[in-house]
Amino acid sequence: MRERMLRALFVALLAVAGFFPRTATAYPWMIRHDYNVCAVCHTDPSGGNLLTPYGRSLSQTLLSSEILSKRDEEPSTFKDFAFGLVPLPETVQLGAFLRQGYIRNYNSKSQLLDDRGLSMRADVEGHVQFDKVRVDGSIGVLPSGSAAAYAKPAWLNHPGATDLAVVARTYWAGYELQDGDALLRAGRLYMPFGLRNIEHSSWVRSETRTDINKDQQHGVAYYFSNGAYRAEVMAVAGNFQMSPDQFRERGLVGYIERRISGRQAVALQAQVLRSSGDGVTFNGYTAVRHSYGAFYRLVPHEKVALMAEANLLINAFEKDGSVNTGHVAFVQADYEPWPGIHVMGTLEEKQSAFANATQDFGGWISGAYFPVAHTEFRIDGIMRKAGSQDPVSTLLFQGQLYL
Repeated sequence: MRERMLRALFVALLAVAGFFPRTATAYPWMIRHDYNVCAVCHTDPSGGNLLTPYGRSLSQTLLSSEILSKRDEEPSTFKDFAFGLVPLPETVQLGAFLRQGYIRNYNSKSQLLDDRGLSMRADVEGHVQFDKVRVDGSIGVLPSGSAAAYAKPAWLNHPGATDLAVVARTYWAGYELQDGDALLRAGRLYMPFGLRNIEHSSWVRSETRTDINKDQQHGVAYYFSNGAYRAEVMAVAGNFQMSPDQFRERGLVGYIERRISGRQAVALQAQVLRSSGDGVTFNGYTAVRHSYGAFYRLVPHEKVALMAEANLLINAFEKDGSVNTGHVAFVQADYEPWPGIHVMGTLEEKQSAFANATQDFGGWISGAYFPVAHTEFRIDGIMRKAGSQDPVSTLLFQGQLYL
């Protein structure tokens, strides 16, 4: 046990010193372990960042490699906040997220298009529960440049060219109903739509504007689960961290998932959101953006999990009555040959809901390693082709640490 502890400490120090992290999100492939209800492990009932005490335990005993503990052993305090060095009351949960990466892009002639480090995330999140009342919130910073610009919808300030951007991705207050099977929340929330996959730049997330890094919205949401079904619906009031008001979308979004068996689940989903036009995508026109689709999770073998999502996209413009349609799809196979080691293959396709949009295709080959609780190292090889254009290849390295 002492030797394993020393190895674990070495790996953790290596993570802190060099790689830093990717978000500790809900992994849809956890259904392979009969976990299809995200509220067991996350304070966000549809899956998200901050882990519950039970989720922290699974991160050590089920998600990571056997460096620190065997899967049949009781989890140690290493799983707790700050690796157990800072005890917390039972009613309080804290988490810190650090994520850094490195990207290289090439054209079809192997010419380098992009070569840079990525500062992706440095957030803290807290959750407090008083009987049936729950309060949750996060805050973080991003350096100037592309990292801050990408997360602009989550800005709290208006940073200058060299200033840090202060971001708040989620904050909400909620009240438990129906003996804890339901939760009513208000605040800035993840959109309850689609797979909560960590490939946040995948087209299925960008085309539906449900990127878990920045596309949260303000509103009121109701979640319910009874084991066989889980569902969440949200009345969207808009993203009040963006202005002017014409940028904000308002409407309804939600999903309902049916657990067919212990390792199979299917969901239907929809969103209808109206805005006065964002000045870029809709050219200032009032438009209603629709997305209708489904997602599916299946475990055909104990080491394999399959995930798929497909959506019909519709943009309806009120000025001239025009309607544009499109579609987007995502299929992924996750293979875990050894505990804490994952090999993934992903195919994606899209045709945006705009006039003259091309049909685009993409493929991912990925590997991920979870050495100890709350750490992940990941590499993605991505190739995407837009219409008749030459394909672009991307090599992306990421690391995460969740305290």
